[in-house]
Amino acid sequence: HSLNGEVKFPAEFPLTVTLEDERAKNRDHVGGKGFGLIELKTISETASKVPEAFVITAPVYDLILQENPEIKTEIESLDQMSVQWLKARLTGNNEEAGVREGQITAIGKTIKDMMEGINLPALAEDEIEKAYDELCRTVGEVNVAVAVRSSGVQEDGAEKSFAGQNSTK
Repeated sequence: HSLNGEVKFPAEFPLTVTLEDERAKNRDHVGGKGFGLIELKTISETASKVPEAFVITAPVYDLILQENPEIKTEIESLDQMSVQWLKARLTGNNEEAGVREGQITAIGKTIKDMMEGINLPALAEDEIEKAYDELCRTVGEVNVAVAVRSSGVQEDGAEKSFAGQNSTK
């Protein structure tokens, strides 16, 4: 992703993918949980136990930033503040680190509030509705109940895990 609002994914990359879609086999596009489900779906012993599903891909985030540049600005501020906090911690300046922690918390809350107050871009909303309608057709049920799981592209990886830090309402 890019914070400057430019979509880095190929223009043809979809905003949603099914677990069977070959394009979905990239953690950078589908996040950790999505990638895990896709991997399980390819293992013959577990494939029948993985429910039908689709993944909302990372380019949706880029669309959100394009339509809400003020969020991008806050994220950039958070990045800068995090660097300042780290420098303070590494140099033993605990007072400065404490101040920066408070600022990081405040900026994080601002970003969270802003994200909760936005509307999903129309293009993304349309694609998600189409994917849901296709899921209903695939399972043969109208208005099928679904579970929604959030996962950042850097979450649940081999080197890092941030499980539980994204909330879903």
